[in-house]
Amino acid sequence: MIAISVELAEHTRNLEEQIIGGLATDPGAYEKVEDILDPRFFYHPGHRQLAERIITKIKTDINSVNPTQLAYDFAECGVPISIISQVLTTAYMRSHCEELKNLYLFREMKSIAGEIVQKEAIRNSEELAQTVADFRDKIAEIEDSAITQTPKSMTEAVLDLIDFLDDDKPDRAVKTGIHDLDILTGGFKPSELIVIGARPSMGKTALSLSMLDAMGAAGKRILYLSFEMSTLDILKRMAAMKATIDLHRLNLKNKDGKRVLTAEEYQKLSEQMAIIANYPVFFHDRAGKTSEIRLLAKRQMRKEGLDCIILDHLGKVRPDNPRVSKYEQISQIICDLKDIAKEMDVPIVVLSQLSRGVEQRNNKRPVLSDLRESGEIEQEADMVMFLYRDDYYDPTSQLAGCLEIDLQKHRNGPTGKVLTGFIKHCARVVNLDQEYKKKYRDIISAQV
Repeated sequence: MIAISVELAEHTRNLEEQIIGGLATDPGAYEKVEDILDPRFFYHPGHRQLAERIITKIKTDINSVNPTQLAYDFAECGVPISIISQVLTTAYMRSHCEELKNLYLFREMKSIAGEIVQKEAIRNSEELAQTVADFRDKIAEIEDSAITQTPKSMTEAVLDLIDFLDDDKPDRAVKTGIHDLDILTGGFKPSELIVIGARPSMGKTALSLSMLDAMGAAGKRILYLSFEMSTLDILKRMAAMKATIDLHRLNLKNKDGKRVLTAEEYQKLSEQMAIIANYPVFFHDRAGKTSEIRLLAKRQMRKEGLDCIILDHLGKVRPDNPRVSKYEQISQIICDLKDIAKEMDVPIVVLSQLSRGVEQRNNKRPVLSDLRESGEIEQEADMVMFLYRDDYYDPTSQLAGCLEIDLQKHRNGPTGKVLTGFIKHCARVVNLDQEYKKKYRDIISAQV
């Protein structure tokens, strides 16, 4: 090991502790740095050994990586586990790893330079040329050794495809309960980011709760992040939707302080609440940053398992850096959400409000260009679908009661428009029979 100054050794120690502590508390962060992080880059032997153990565990079973499970490894490697408490965020993990890699490369180059300095003399031009050539070769070796990932060959890629085609495990796609949408998409698949965009009051939350109902009834484990409404408000909407009771009546009381609901309505509510009480669905209604969403998802996966995350809505997620433009904030948030979907290997459904620009057109059906002011949504999302109700703008419309779900981007499949029914008084989205679908399609074709 090449000697370095006391000051640099202390700086390197602090840097390595930040990286190790970050991996221990947020193993998902490794995905963002695996292309630039290698245990060989650590200067202190205990750190190098511990980093190798943690990275191996992350690659083998990421859910087993947490401070409690790693206590033995910290002790074995002679590293105090207290360093974990010093890590406040993993937001700078990549820059830390870049610096660690550069320090490693610099130490290796100093080692080579030391070999040259130790030469007593170079007697002729041939020896000089050979020394220069040797130096270049060793520098090239250092550069090659710093590459932690190698490209995958076509043979390896084909073998992966064969494994995929031969896979006979149960389909992990999460069905939405909207029949035509499930046929069009095959359900929401692991690692996918699905964005549902619409203007306010168009039916985003209603659709998400209809999907939640179908997913919960199928036994899917769902984490519902309601950053706009409280959990109680969400449950009131869901109960009214299931019992087909006017949501407004659910909130009304008479002058004696009693609910105005009839005995029949109470009975319907009780029956439906008994059903949804058994759904493996979990709610969180405090807005947070994507780093907090990642921790929530990891905890949920560890404790209960997780099949899908629904987020209502994108605009309520707090940015890591509020000083940058709104465009940059949304871009970072949407990229982080895609990373979380890949890391947790579950689909994430994100509701997003569209800008007022839609209202300024004669045809108010949303299009992908309406996302231009919303950062990287169109690029990062695997699916983008828009909602539209003609009777929202024209109460006398022939399309009254119809909710259009327009899938305009589908990275892994076809696009198309799905027509559903919308029961306004209880905010419920339902499947339509063939007669109504044909009727609505004929009207839409005539409009366009």
